Order: sequence, then structure tokens, then C-alpha cells
Amino acid sequence: MWKIEPKTFELKEETELFRNSKCYLKVKQGAKVLKISYRDRHVGYAFKGPLEYAVDTVIETSQGALGKSVKVSREDVVLVFMNPLPELKLSEAEADVDFIEEVLDICEELAEERKINLKALRSESKYFTAVFPRENYYEIIVAKENKLVYVSKNIVYITAPPDKNILVSKNNIVVSYKNKLLYLPRKGLKYPLKQVNIVLQQLNDFLNQLKYQIRIE
Repeated sequence: MWKIEPKTFELKEETELFRNSKCYLKVKQGAKVLKISYRDRHVGYAFKGPLEYAVDTVIETSQGALGKSVKVSREDVVLVFMNPLPELKLSEAEADVDFIEEVLDICEELAEERKINLKALRSESKYFTAVFPRENYYEIIVAKENKLVYVSKNIVYITAPPDKNILVSKNNIVVSYKNKLLYLPRKGLKYPLKQVNIVLQQLNDFLNQLKYQIRIE
């Protein structure tokens, strides 16, 4: 089902893989590159080396800004699934067998745990998913035009411009929808969960396509 091309490549120039109003991802010159296929279709790349990405998780409200931006620039590993695929300038490098095996294991785990939308990988529609393997979890960016889902260890952020936003942090839940703001502490939550989930459901017009669901527990 999954196949990692046995050749390892090197990126010859810095490349911006994706950008919208809320996030971007750049991979810098010299990074190692692998080609990822699913059911004999080239669906993405794995990169290991210097990269930079940022996600703006700030929600602007009448009470001020909530949340903060994430910006990372370092040596890292990221798997990128997207359509259309970017045209990369690559040169062949020495095969990195350990990296190939690592990426194959990650792909299989992502599919098993339904962290990525396998249906999207077989479609012709535009999509972008970046997966950063971390210790015991995955940091994930899913974007479609200016819509965004960002998941890390302590934050879930969802936005569908111009007026739909959710920020779930370790301590709080913030829902902003059509100029209405719902602010909930995670501890001692007394607000009816049924009513909260009704608000969350209104954001699923695009989340359902990404097979992503947010539940409050």
C-alpha cells in the first residue's frame, strides 16, 4: 500500500511548500528528501534537515488577543502530503536506509491511527498536510486554502475564515463564531457540553472532508 522510493535525494534550493494567511512551511537547501507513494500514486515527500514553519493561532476578540503564534526554525523531520505536488529541484544523494524505514513506519502508523485522510490522497482536490513526528505524538498541520487545523501536544487550533475559530489549550477552550465568543476553562467545566458541541459541529463543513473531529472530554 505504502511505498518509499529507495533513492534518497537532496534539495538543491530553499522551497516554500505551502503558505496561507495562517501558516507556512519552508524546507531549506541541503535537506534530505524521500518520495512517498500510496497505492502506486506519488502523494508526498519526507524531508529531513533544516526547515522553518509558522502557525498563527491567535484569535482576535473584543477582549483582546487570545493564543500565540508558533514559529520554528531548526533541523527537523516532516512528512508532507499535498496536491498538487511541488516541483522540487533535487539531486540524488547517498541512500539513507534508516530514514526510509523510519518514514515507512510513520506512514503505516498514521494510516492505522487515522491521522491522515487516505481518501484525500486518492482524490484530485487540493489539500495540504504536514506531519512532524514527535516523541509519543504528532504535530500536524492540515490546510485547505485559508482553512486550517493545527494540532500539537497542548494545542488544537481550527480556523475557517472569516469568522470561525476554535482554540483548545491545556487550560481553556475558546470558540469564536459570527462575532460571538465562548470562553471556557477546561477545569470545572460547567457549560453544557451538548451546547458546546453544537457550536463545534458548525465548523465541520470542512473538517469532515479532512476526517478530523474535535470532541470535548
